Amino acid sequence: MLKKINIKDIFEYILLFLLFFIGLIKGGYYKHDELFLVYLIQLVSGIYLVVNFKKKIYNTDILFFVFSLSYCIVLFFIPTTMSGTINSIIKVYTMFLMYLVVSRSDNKDRFAKSIVIFTIIFSVIGIDELGARILDKPLELIGSGYLEYEGKISSVFQYSNLLGVLCIASILYLKNICFKYEKNSVKALLINVITMFLGTVIILTQSKMALFLYVISNIALCLFTKKYRYIVNTLFEIIYAFTISLIIGYNVYIGLILGIILYFGINYILNKLKIKNIDLYVFTFIGIAIIIFFAFNTSIFFKSGLILRFCEYFEEFDSTISRFTYYLDALKISTSSITNFLFGIGGSGFRTFYETVQQQQYISMEVHSILIQILVEAGIVGLINFLALIIFVLVKSKNNIYKLILVNILIFSFFDVFFTYAYMQFILAIFIGLCCNNQKSINVNKVFLICNVVVYVLVFFINTLLVIGAFLMPIEVNNLNNSLDEQQNILNRCNLALKFDRYDLEYISNYNVACKTYLDIMDIKKEIYGEDDEQKRKEIVNIIENNLNNELKYEKSNKYVYRDYIYYVCEYLDYIVQNNYSENINLGYEIYLEKLLDILEKLKKEHSFNDYAMQVYYEGIDTIYYKYTQINLLLNNQKINDILMSIEENVGISL
Repeated sequence: MLKKINIKDIFEYILLFLLFFIGLIKGGYYKHDELFLVYLIQLVSGIYLVVNFKKKIYNTDILFFVFSLSYCIVLFFIPTTMSGTINSIIKVYTMFLMYLVVSRSDNKDRFAKSIVIFTIIFSVIGIDELGARILDKPLELIGSGYLEYEGKISSVFQYSNLLGVLCIASILYLKNICFKYEKNSVKALLINVITMFLGTVIILTQSKMALFLYVISNIALCLFTKKYRYIVNTLFEIIYAFTISLIIGYNVYIGLILGIILYFGINYILNKLKIKNIDLYVFTFIGIAIIIFFAFNTSIFFKSGLILRFCEYFEEFDSTISRFTYYLDALKISTSSITNFLFGIGGSGFRTFYETVQQQQYISMEVHSILIQILVEAGIVGLINFLALIIFVLVKSKNNIYKLILVNILIFSFFDVFFTYAYMQFILAIFIGLCCNNQKSINVNKVFLICNVVVYVLVFFINTLLVIGAFLMPIEVNNLNNSLDEQQNILNRCNLALKFDRYDLEYISNYNVACKTYLDIMDIKKEIYGEDDEQKRKEIVNIIENNLNNELKYEKSNKYVYRDYIYYVCEYLDYIVQNNYSENINLGYEIYLEKLLDILEKLKKEHSFNDYAMQVYYEGIDTIYYKYTQINLLLNNQKINDILMSIEENVGISL
């Protein structure tokens, strides 16, 4: 029994380490950052659940499992992006696995404590973002790092609001612990310093939503735990956090050191004097004194007065207002067809499709709402499953602190980016698992168990292929030397990677670039040594065309695919003309022009109902017409001239 418990503990610590690393690598925002780590989480979770197998399951197990399956239904139709859909299926199902591990853990509190520790570390890294950035180079070694400084802390997430909501969750957890200690004990003082540091970080993120939740949730915690006198402390903590953040604006480390000295120093003095309600005196003294200094000292009032700083939080709501535009456009996408509404359009659907419905100019990769994002990606079926899961968990949970933290995370996610970051998805899954204490269990159903095993095997197998493909992905072709052998090696690796992830445009794009580089080197070789390999050149061009056709086949709703398709085809057909018809350039351009028009007409015929394809069709016709008008001024080719006249008549283009 002891060995079994130790093994379970080891697996849990491994999972927590992987979770921390995902947070460190940009929160797992980019596929190449989280792919391998998510794969390891699947592997470790699977082993853990086998070692810790129980014949009882919870109702939340069924609800969460069905929710993860709702992301798969779109595969039976035509997802907007196959790569994005598969990636979303993998992450949502891995969320389910993480939930299973937490809900079956004998030490659930370990996960909550770890999240708090991770948040403190991310906050320290974030403070360095405002300071000397001594952590810049170490972070680069592991593929992490900061965005360019824009006056707000985002740590390594590259999105400041995420750090804000994690600080709120950590503050609530720490304060709930602090209530159990004597008010002036060393542990209580230490926890208060940490919570005020995290509160300062919330201010420095400049997240309005985080600030709002920070105030409301702290007051709610005091009410739920019947610690009413701490409500006053909460208000002074906010003043203290604003004050320290203001000093940090001048010098990061002086601000932090001064904040700690003031808190510990004055608390210690007042404690020696045996004055009751020490925190109240401390916050009152510091708060009023610094407010008077910073708010009314005319020499710095207009630059960075505390009141001015506070007011700046509520001056600009452009980002908040613009999100309602995203919501309306996302709803247009979702209701554009019965299939879209019921089953969604797949992962990354909004970022691919929003430009087709937008009526005002904006750029947004996410919906900025977990509910509407689920509706777009998994349809009303997925949304109902998610809401049923959340409502059931909140109603049945008896752990008020975890429930309060989960509510804060959900409120934040209703109005902001959340479901795109793998780290935040797993945080949500963990707190759902933490809220599942004291549930009534039911006997495991064989059908449920078999379905779980089948889905796990399929998802794990697909993720294995993606990971293999990622490791085989080519290095940066622009940095290669002019070696034919090296280029051939890159082509072979690209070819292998495509077999493992044929849906990913990144692989296809790299493969096309590698082919292009290879052709360029062949030209250099021909120029220097007078050698040429016509057969190899044709093979490379055919490879590129086949890849482009695959892009059209699997990414039918992605307008960038069509644009790339026309661009590459034009470029490589032109390449053929220049190299194969140098002695008869007139004939080469005749063939080239007819070939391009055939490609465009085929595009129009096969994708006439696709707005992206038709947009590219007309852009392609327009580009060809003007390019060949210029070319024909030099060639004066009658056949080309006739083709141009035909374009004018049929498409309506004219000079």
